[in-house]
Amino acid sequence: MTPLDSYTNFNSISALSRSYIEDIGRWMRLVAITYFVFLVMGALGIVGGLLFSSGFSEELAAEGIPPGALVAGGIVMLIFIVFSFYIAWVMLKTANGFRAYAANGSPAMLEQGFVNNKTYWLIMGIFTIIGFILMVIIGIVAAIYLPDILSGLDLSEFE
Repeated sequence: MTPLDSYTNFNSISALSRSYIEDIGRWMRLVAITYFVFLVMGALGIVGGLLFSSGFSEELAAEGIPPGALVAGGIVMLIFIVFSFYIAWVMLKTANGFRAYAANGSPAMLEQGFVNNKTYWLIMGIFTIIGFILMVIIGIVAAIYLPDILSGLDLSEFE
């Protein structure tokens, strides 16, 4: 027996609330599947870009871009895609739990949906904190180097 079994059953939640839970599950499923499609396309694009860019290594080196920079960037992006796949998978599990509850009224499925939903928001919260920290670091670096960057610009062509 799950903790929700003692507090709720299919009949103790209004039909409107069950409808909302089902709608939330349906939309979460759509978004998760869309994320999967976009992530697969992104992964294929990154792999293709890495394979395609290897032929331009001499031109990139002439531009001052180290040969390993594209590979390192591609690997970082692939790692990001793996984490994003996990987030989409958790969202899909949440949706499935909510939809199963709406279909058969199992409090265990509703609880499982909420457990997965909590995991989803925990991960998104951590990513938000990491993103904020990176934005602060980028802002500090930009503030430090912006005068040097601007002093090297030739703005005469815009006059």
